[in-house]
Amino acid sequence: MEVRYERNSCGYITIEYTLNTILKLLFNFSKEKKEMIRKRSRKFRLITSIALVMLMAFSTAIPAFAGGPPKHSVGTGPLDQAKSVITKRLKMPMGTTTPEASFKFIFSKVGIDAAVDPATIAKMPEIGPKYINFSPADDTNHANNGNGSGLGIFFNMGPKGEPDGEEKWVVKESSDLALDPKIVWPGTGVYKYTVREAQVNPDGYNSINLNNFTSNTGYETSPARYTVEFWIAKDEHGELYVQYVNAITIAGYIDEYYDGDPGGTKVDPTPGGKRPKPYEKLEDGFSQLIFTNKFWMSDGKETDIVLELWKNTAGYDPDPNWINTVAFEFKINFIKPSLVPGTPVYRGYVVDAAGNIVKGTLNHSGTDPITGYINFPAGSNVNVKLWNDQKLKFIDVHVGAIVQIEELLPTTDFIPEYVRTFAGTDTFTGLASYATWGFPRNEPQPDIGPHRLPMGVDKNYVKYLNTRTNATPTGLDVDDLPYVTLIALGLAGFLGFAIIKGRRRVQYDV
Repeated sequence: MEVRYERNSCGYITIEYTLNTILKLLFNFSKEKKEMIRKRSRKFRLITSIALVMLMAFSTAIPAFAGGPPKHSVGTGPLDQAKSVITKRLKMPMGTTTPEASFKFIFSKVGIDAAVDPATIAKMPEIGPKYINFSPADDTNHANNGNGSGLGIFFNMGPKGEPDGEEKWVVKESSDLALDPKIVWPGTGVYKYTVREAQVNPDGYNSINLNNFTSNTGYETSPARYTVEFWIAKDEHGELYVQYVNAITIAGYIDEYYDGDPGGTKVDPTPGGKRPKPYEKLEDGFSQLIFTNKFWMSDGKETDIVLELWKNTAGYDPDPNWINTVAFEFKINFIKPSLVPGTPVYRGYVVDAAGNIVKGTLNHSGTDPITGYINFPAGSNVNVKLWNDQKLKFIDVHVGAIVQIEELLPTTDFIPEYVRTFAGTDTFTGLASYATWGFPRNEPQPDIGPHRLPMGVDKNYVKYLNTRTNATPTGLDVDDLPYVTLIALGLAGFLGFAIIKGRRRVQYDV
C-alpha cells in the first residue's frame, strides 16, 4: 500500500492514497458487509421457519381445544369395543314414590356411510328395542349414584338448602346398544340409526299404567331424537368390532336437558360418564344420550284423605253453647308442582263433630249441595269458615303441592295456635304470634317446612286451637273486672251512707 505524506503551505499534513489502495479498501469493506448480511439472512430464515412451524402446530391444536374432550365412545379391539347406552331421567315432584314404569326406545335404520338406498338399509342389523324399567325399589337402591352403576337419585333442594326442594330425579341407564350377540355387522363402515322414545301416539305404548291412580295423575314422555353412528372396523386378524359410537341431537327433537344447536350437538353415549365422582352435572356421571320424562300423582284413591284441617276452641264461658256459634275463617291456597300442566282443581269437604258431611253454604258459598265438595283451584285463595269441632278434609291433591293456610282472626278474644304434622316429618307448633301457616313466612322462628304435601293417606294434619283468654268459670269477663269492682264499691258506699243517715233520723225521732 502506497502512502505519501506532504505538507502544504499552511503546515498541515495531507495523505494521498493510490488508486490501487482505494480499490482494495472498498473491496474488503464490501466483502465484510456481504458476509454480515448473509449471516443475518440465515438467522432470519431460521427464526421465520420456527415461527411458521409453531403457527401451524397451534392452528391444528385450536380445533382440539375448542371442541373439548372427545364426544364419542372409543374401542380398541374385539375385546375392548366402544360402549354406548341410553340415559332415562324421570322427574317427579318432591316426595313422590317412583312408579312402576317401562320406557321403550325404538331404533330406525338410516344407512351405511353415505348410502341410504333400500338395498343398503336392508343389510343393516336390527337394534333394539331397548327398555329401561323403574320401580319403587329404585328409591332405596341407589347407593352408587352414576359413574357406571346405571342408577342415581338426585334431589333439588330449596334456594337455601331447606327441605322445600322442587324436584326429585331418578336416573337409570339402559343395557348396551350395540354389544349384543344378536347384532351381526356385515362389514366395516359407519352404520347410522335414529333412536326415539315410544309414545302413546302414534305407537300405542304406555310407559306407566295409570289405572291404579287418580285422575290427577299423569306423565309426559321425551320428544328427543338422536342420530347414533356405529363405526365398525377390523382388527389385524380381520375380526370386526365397534371402534367408535357417536351420538348427535336432531334439530326440532331436543330433550329439555340440552338446548341443542340447529346443526346438531354431539353428545357422549359412554356409560357412566367420563368424570369421577363427585360430579356437578348429570352428563358427567351418565351417558349423555338423555331422555327426560315427567311424572306426577295424587296420593291414594279418589276419596282418600290426604290432608285435614281441624278447628277446636278452648276457654270458659257461662253459656257452653256460645262457643259453637263463633265462625273462624281460613284463607287456603294450593300451589301446584311445576311439573303439572294446566290449572288443576283440588277438592275438600267439611265434616261436623259427629263426622257428617256438611252440605250447606255456611262454610263456603260454593259448596256442592249433593256431595258437599268445595273446589280449590290451584293458585287461587279460597276462604272457608269453620266452627268448633269441624274438620276440612282434602282429597286428590298432588303430591308435592305447596299448602298455604292462614287463619283470619274474627276477634281478639281468641289466641290461635296450630300444630302441623306431615307424614315422615317432624311436628311443628305455631304459637299465637305465628298464626299464619304456609310458605313463605316472615315471622321469627318460621315454619320452614316442608310445606309440600308428602305421600301419606290419613297422615297429614294441621290442627288449629283457638283459646279464649278473657272468659272465667263465674261468667265475668276479666277484662271488665276493674269496672265491676268500681261499681260495686260505689254501691257499697252509697248503701253505707244511707244506713248511717237512717240511724241518725231514728235517734232524732226518739
